[in-house]
Amino acid sequence: SLNFLIVQHPFERIVNVYRNKFENNRFSGFKYFDSFGRDAMLKYREVPDYLTYNDKLLLLQRTEQFIKSGMSSSLDSDNPYQNPPWPTFAEISSAILLDGIYERHWWPTSDLCLPCSINYTAIVHMSTLDRDSAFVMKSIGLSGKGCPSQVDASPPKSNDEI
Repeated sequence: SLNFLIVQHPFERIVNVYRNKFENNRFSGFKYFDSFGRDAMLKYREVPDYLTYNDKLLLLQRTEQFIKSGMSSSLDSDNPYQNPPWPTFAEISSAILLDGIYERHWWPTSDLCLPCSINYTAIVHMSTLDRDSAFVMKSIGLSGKGCPSQVDASPPKSNDEI
């Protein structure tokens, strides 16, 4: 029988979570914004020093209304939370790394399953998904078939891509 595990570098997983849950999805259902995006913006967004904590909360509430309205109204240029109106990668990664936000999308593989307790035939890595999946498919008799890539699993080439 064939046993295989699909893995991805932890930092690549964080980049992909950001791209899928925030950058590309723009708060579909607001689950991730509600669970930690709002707090990341409030804690890590650079805002003018003269704003009180209550001022920041009020501006963030206006931003939430803006986002939930489907961003149909215009940006409020005086609102630092609407420039951009979603958490940046720096804010989310700071919340993950500095605040210890523990969420299943970037849990270590060893916490999701017990990889050392299974004798895997193959370990498929997201960065080599096409090649590795072709090996898996060939191993089960589906030669010439590979796993179609649904997302760009390659790491960013520069910080500007993030």
